[in-house]
Amino acid sequence: MPTRREVDEAKIRRQVDKIVEGLEVKDVECLKQPYAKDVVSFDVEPPLQHVGLEAKLKNWEQCSEPVDRLGGVPSRVIDSKVTE
Repeated sequence: MPTRREVDEAKIRRQVDKIVEGLEVKDVECLKQPYAKDVVSFDVEPPLQHVGLEAKLKNWEQCSEPVDRLGGVPSRVIDSKVTE
């Protein structure tokens, strides 16, 4: 029987997989699913902080434009760890 931590980690990884899938197929509805409406996220380019679902989706859109110009880049998650 899996531990509570293993169950929680599996749920988190499924959410990350949904984000990757949404990015690859450019599906805004798919990208919305894993995020809370009041999400606060941080990125590597200004503005560093994005507050709310609409701001997060706008950030994904801005990030995807340069990638599209390069012919697309497959998304993948490597070396991730879920911590407490």
